[in-house]
Amino acid sequence: MSNNSSRGSAETDLLWVVGLLVLLFILWIATGGPRHWEATSGPFIKPPAPLDTGEVYGPTTPRLRGASPQKTNYISNPTNDSISPYTDTVRLQQGNQRYTTRTNEEYIIITNDYGDGKPVNLTGWKLMNGKNRRGGYSDLVTIPFGVKTFVAGGNNYPRDQIILEPGGRAIVTTGKFNRTSPFPINTSFFTNTCSGYLEDLKNYNFYPSLRSRCPVPDDEGGTMFIDDKCYEFVRKLSSCHQPEYYERQVGDDEIDYVDNQVDNLSRSCKLYLADHFNYSSCVKWHAADSDFYGSEWRVFLNWPRELWDDGRETISLFDQSGRLVDELSY
Repeated sequence: MSNNSSRGSAETDLLWVVGLLVLLFILWIATGGPRHWEATSGPFIKPPAPLDTGEVYGPTTPRLRGASPQKTNYISNPTNDSISPYTDTVRLQQGNQRYTTRTNEEYIIITNDYGDGKPVNLTGWKLMNGKNRRGGYSDLVTIPFGVKTFVAGGNNYPRDQIILEPGGRAIVTTGKFNRTSPFPINTSFFTNTCSGYLEDLKNYNFYPSLRSRCPVPDDEGGTMFIDDKCYEFVRKLSSCHQPEYYERQVGDDEIDYVDNQVDNLSRSCKLYLADHFNYSSCVKWHAADSDFYGSEWRVFLNWPRELWDDGRETISLFDQSGRLVDELSY
């Protein structure tokens, strides 16, 4: 009697154990089973490939210094399936970044080498330096909006996308333009046939210099109505030059000068010059010309410190989707 009772108790305990195991198995399947992250977690997000494949493992992706981990601070390491469709057509080129530490002078160049007529929208693309390769955190900077037609002293709210046409280029300056008088240049802008007047302004130094391709002065409209002295002055004007007026003390007298010669121009002549030979007037008269716009953007990143090192540097360009477009190493 005692043996039968013990056997029955053992069978009951076994059934309880089996039932508990079945219940735990059902709960495991319901919570993801073998697909659960803990079943595949380990020191690598994916298992190591064979040696010498060049793949990158582990937490090597650069992060912005001081950025919150809740923000989008990461760009995936580029792999064969994350290469941008713009690769081999949009390229990075050397500027002067190896030879200056001044943010208003430091620049690199982005070109659009598309041969089939496709424009490229750079706004929202990102540039990254190679600090992560030297044991630090890389700086990641976004290419901003700009204005297609810069207005001198006017409202230049940056709302235009930076579009590179085939054969176009963007001069990407690390900092901001540092002159504010007679007016600030506080946004990225597209060059035009009048941009040389900006370069001509005193102490307005662009790196590299803006191209001077302004309309020829004596081809300007209205020259048939000005007097002979005025016409002679206009005929000798340099392209993209705004006449400069000033007084000079000669003995006891103050003599008026214009461009290093005594000012003997009539009032009507001065009004004509002011209405044709400066940046704003040039834009007013030529904005409708078919060849008004150039092929170059001047982009200012407004970064507060040097972005590119003078050696052991890798500059990476990523498109809006975070895919690698091009890299420049030196």
